[in-house]
Amino acid sequence: MKLQNLNLSEIASGALQEHFEREAERVVENLMDINTDPKKKRKITLTLDLTIDDNREIIFADASAKSTLVPVDGTGFNMMSGVDENGERIVSELKSGIKGQSYFDENGEVRNDDGSKPKHNLKNNVESLYK
Repeated sequence: MKLQNLNLSEIASGALQEHFEREAERVVENLMDINTDPKKKRKITLTLDLTIDDNREIIFADASAKSTLVPVDGTGFNMMSGVDENGERIVSELKSGIKGQSYFDENGEVRNDDGSKPKHNLKNNVESLYK
């Protein structure tokens, strides 16, 4: 048996090549994503599904390309739950690291443990100590 005129880049008028290039772009984008593990392997699979007619003269082919990507790394964070003044359960992100602890944000402003502005003005309270 001899195969003739079966150039992968020309099969189905170049459609298989286009499928491969599309998946290769996805893989390269995933490789360059700093939020993915650079050590894990990505994969491109080209699949040719073949069947034949009853007379064994015409081969029917279906070609596809598929990529296996590395998932984006997860982002950990903490949440806290409590009850508001109306008795309703509330959940918010814990930004200070410790429930009930205030902290300074990136602009040097005091924030509550959930990142909200405190109702009191700590700066005025501290300044009043030195008057």
